[in-house]
Amino acid sequence: MKNRYVFCSLFVIKRLARPFCLSVLLCSLLILLAACDTPFSNTSTPLNGQIKVDGSTALQPLVSKAATLFQQAHPQAHVLVSGGGSLTGLNDVTSQKVDIGDSDIYADPATYPDPNLTDHLVCVIPFTMIVNSDVTLSNLATADIVNIFAAGKITNWDQLGGPNLPIVPIVRPATSGTRATFRRYVLGRRDELSSLTVINSSQDVVTKV
Repeated sequence: MKNRYVFCSLFVIKRLARPFCLSVLLCSLLILLAACDTPFSNTSTPLNGQIKVDGSTALQPLVSKAATLFQQAHPQAHVLVSGGGSLTGLNDVTSQKVDIGDSDIYADPATYPDPNLTDHLVCVIPFTMIVNSDVTLSNLATADIVNIFAAGKITNWDQLGGPNLPIVPIVRPATSGTRATFRRYVLGRRDELSSLTVINSSQDVVTKV
């Protein structure tokens, strides 16, 4: 039985929710992508075949960049990269649907006891709340975020000293490692409201905001 791999990122949670945080996140991603610019070394025997990868959409740009560089060095090899969320990556690699599962959470041996599953930490991603540029607030307390996403007590930005605009919270789906991290470290393991807008990928969340 061949080995299967889990590529993990480690998320660092920050409390600030400021319009410029998006620039910080994107700059950090560019730095990570720059690390992929070193060409893969050629081997004496041409590599061929197909590798399937899915999972974290936060890791997807980095993995897609690596796949492109690998295929440039090995034209006969094909790397298929897709998203789906961290839990999708972990479940699919465990069930052998893919060769590599991308995840923003660790593969807990109690949940994924497969001895052929190898966990690799590949990057650290700063994780922060972002808001639309029309929202002039520069900071949110954790209690404010809980009251927006879990308790439903805050529904308009004017309740926090901001503009008179309704708050439209966005969350990732249940298969997302970003959502799992958010629930654990920011919401204190509370459930989000069922009425929140669910967006399937990290990139689409940025576009929606």
